[in-house]
Parts: sequence; structure tokens; C-alpha cells
Amino acid sequence: MNRKRRAVQDMTEGSPMRLILSFMMPLLLGNLFQQAYNVVDGMIVGRMLGAEALAEILYGKISPSGRLPVSFPLHLEDNPSQPYYLPAAPLTKRGHTVSPSVYGEGVFVGYRGYEGLFPFGFGLTYSEFRYGPLTVTPSGDGFDVTLGLSNTGKADAAETVQLYVGEDHPAVPRPVRELKAYRKVFLRKGATIEVTLHLSRGDFAHYETAEHGWVVTPGTFTLGVG
Repeated sequence: MNRKRRAVQDMTEGSPMRLILSFMMPLLLGNLFQQAYNVVDGMIVGRMLGAEALAEILYGKISPSGRLPVSFPLHLEDNPSQPYYLPAAPLTKRGHTVSPSVYGEGVFVGYRGYEGLFPFGFGLTYSEFRYGPLTVTPSGDGFDVTLGLSNTGKADAAETVQLYVGEDHPAVPRPVRELKAYRKVFLRKGATIEVTLHLSRGDFAHYETAEHGWVVTPGTFTLGVG
């Protein structure tokens, strides 16, 4: 990867660059992201229909609407699992020697532990969207969260409304925010729609080892959309 990165830097030095990725994992690309005037991540796009879809995006025939399922770190140390990449000391059990894996990051797995250069859920389109204020109302076993969404840009495009929940003063280690609901909607330019997402009681719970189950701690929670 380092050789490929240096080769790309040598070829594009001083020139604008469009960076197209085809990986199913986060990458450390250093200042290549800063050199590129746009970045398209196709994940695993395939060879035929995937290539056609990328071409339609690059030539503006359709607007991209994907969102990252992972966070891209700026530095390897941004990832809370980084200290545990190497296996722990070998153990001998029942005559077999094994190298155990240590998950020392606890509940701070993936996006729950860091945001990095491009955070989980990040993605741009060729249009722009405006979010209205949130309205929270009791509904069934939880709450309905409603907001207005407007396509204020110059292109028809899809937007994924993501609803995150974070406990303000947790009694146990918890991520600052966790994705609890989402909805993808397509809007023509200039259109507005009302989007409603539901949160159940379980969306506010954490696993309590002493109780051997999920519990909701009385307190306040912050909701965020984006």
C-alpha cells in the first residue's frame, strides 16, 4: 500500500486528482485525500454494473447517495482497537497453543469509538439538504421523532436521515452517540418531505452485566440527526 500511495503521489503531484476507491475497509491514505478534489468510494462495486454506476456518478447523470458503513481514520492511532491488533501472548490449553485475540476497546467498537477523517455515516451528494427542527412525541413503547427535510440544491438526490442517541451522564462507559434509526428518502430539487423515525425503549438501554440483561438508566438523553 505504501508503494502504491507513493506512486500515485508522484503521478499527481501538482495536479488536481479524482480519487476512486474500491475497498470494503477503511484506508490510511495520508495526504492523498487532501490532494484530491473529490473522492468516490465504491466499496465493492463489481466489474460490470458497478463500473457503469460509477461512470454515471462521475459524469453527473445520477447523484451519489451512499453513506460510509465504517469510519476512515486520519491516523492509525485514532482507532481504539489499534493497541490490540497484535495477538496476545500464546496460551497453552489442553495441549494446544493458541494466540488469543484481545478486544480491549470494549463497547467502543468502530464508529462508537472515534470519528476520524471521514466518520461513519458520512457521504455527499450533488445537491444540498436542509433539516428542520425535531419534534419528539410519545408513541407506543417509545417516541416518534419527526423533522422536515428539504432538497435546497440544484439536483434530484437521495438523503439518508440518521438518528443518533447519546446518554448525557451514563453510569457505565457508553459511546457519545449510537445510531438507532435511519431512513433513506429521494427528493426532487425544491421538494420538502416530513420524515418520522421511531425510537423504542430498547434504543435507550445498555447491557448491565450484573442484571444479565438490558436496562434503561433514568436520566437525560441527547438526540442528533444528520
